Amino acid sequence: MGAGQFENTVKEVGSSDKFLAEQKLRDGPVCDLIFAAASSIGALRLLSEKNNWCLKFKGMKYRYANNKDIEIDIGRQIDHVVGRSDSNNLPDSVEILGALEAERDSFADRKQVCKGHDCIRILGRALSRRLGSNNQFNSKDGSEELSGILRLAYERPFFAGTNSYRELKDWEDRAGYQVLKVV
Repeated sequence: MGAGQFENTVKEVGSSDKFLAEQKLRDGPVCDLIFAAASSIGALRLLSEKNNWCLKFKGMKYRYANNKDIEIDIGRQIDHVVGRSDSNNLPDSVEILGALEAERDSFADRKQVCKGHDCIRILGRALSRRLGSNNQFNSKDGSEELSGILRLAYERPFFAGTNSYRELKDWEDRAGYQVLKVV
């Protein structure tokens, strides 16, 4: 999704005034606010996969730094995820935090380490606090609805520029099947 579609969608379901105020405060796009918050969880997910830590993320609660914002308290988030996981071969929380920060910072573009579901949950919270006062999307069910709204706003030309699109087209050529609609 291009920044314009994101902005238009957030202004529509959030608060145009709050969005514009946030935009004035920022040096870059407002969507980077969401990616910055989600990148730590994404890096933790990636570390779990790389190191076979078997951390359980499904159904986790998001641990925010305070009640009014969307910044993740990554220390509390690590403790929460580790506490609900069965893995015994984990380093301590301080080591995990250090590895997480190094992993996250190894990505020049933080959105590359983000998972869409985390971004949606954080955006839902932002729409109820920082980018609006709409609490409709600040829940698991609300996240599903918000995901649908954002999918509708995602135009084909943006998808055509992604690695996923190129990989699907390559697979179609190799397999002899057509998955993507010809336009």
